Amino acid sequence: MAGQERLRRRVVLFPLPFQGHLSPMLQLAALLHERGLAVTVLHTDFNAPELGFVPIHEAFPDEVTSPGADIVTQLLALNAATEAPFRAALTRLLRDGDDVACAVVDGQCYAALRASAELTLRTDSAATFRSMLAFPRLCDDGYDVPIKGNCSQINPVEDRLDELVPGLEPLRVRDLIRVDGSNTDALCDFIARVADAVRSSASGVVINTFEAIEASELAKIHRELSLPAFAVGPLHLLSPAAAEQCLHAPDHSCLAWLDAHSLRSVLYVSLGSVACVMFEEMAWGMACSGVPFLWVVRPGSVHGIGEEVLPPLPDGVDEEIRNTGKIVAWAGLPREKSWRTQPLVRSVEMISGVPKNMKTGE
Repeated sequence: MAGQERLRRRVVLFPLPFQGHLSPMLQLAALLHERGLAVTVLHTDFNAPELGFVPIHEAFPDEVTSPGADIVTQLLALNAATEAPFRAALTRLLRDGDDVACAVVDGQCYAALRASAELTLRTDSAATFRSMLAFPRLCDDGYDVPIKGNCSQINPVEDRLDELVPGLEPLRVRDLIRVDGSNTDALCDFIARVADAVRSSASGVVINTFEAIEASELAKIHRELSLPAFAVGPLHLLSPAAAEQCLHAPDHSCLAWLDAHSLRSVLYVSLGSVACVMFEEMAWGMACSGVPFLWVVRPGSVHGIGEEVLPPLPDGVDEEIRNTGKIVAWAGLPREKSWRTQPLVRSVEMISGVPKNMKTGE
């Protein structure tokens, strides 16, 4: 078996060490393996899952590993810490005689992309990726990016937030990249580094999307970069095996709660693996929505609240929320292998939609 594995061409994968990036990378790994390729997944020691990854042993500063650390600071530090060990790990694989066909690097790992000069996997949409590529042009055109709160441009006018951004239609000014609470200069630096690395080092772009919803965006990326843009999604449906590895224990109690509701009647709300939650505002929004909802409040996502407990609900909405919805720390929604298990599929059919700008399944 080991001999057969060495005869296969090998693909090296390197995900960003956060749940919403790890899951699609593992789904891609399972898909590539089913097609006859050998797969090696390199991973940081930081946020390391329990699977048998090849560690790269980066030296990551303690001050940026705490749950409350600023995400942009983490991303910049992670890239600085991983470039050399990633290059060394990739060199070892090549030296040991593995027939490495290519490396697929998470799109946020610009340092590793420069080190490998290979494919980049985007876990966000093609439209979001195009807005990152356009970042330098937007700055030159006078847009005050990233957007700060309700501000849109150097001389912000509230009425202009819904204007289309030239060259990025249908994105509006209010849709441009922003990370509340992060240092603006640091975020600008990070986005510019990502865009520069893709333009200078990538041989192609792999995006977890599909032609039916983003054909025009994919064509624009291809024209802008003069590189192939592969739509390989939705990976959670195409992946042939249980490629999921959760960094948090999922709460499967939500499945029974979902089964008690009619088809397509539940709103699913999840802000993903790194975002911070404006908890009180969202709680009031959920209470006033008038629809059943499943709300994932990830541990550590609310400032000032520890990772072990869910934050208390604001006065006045507690009873309304408990009557209408369910709040969990990490949803045990079916993915990968369990997606094809009939009782879980029935639960997922209760989901009617997700709010704008929310990421699901992370």
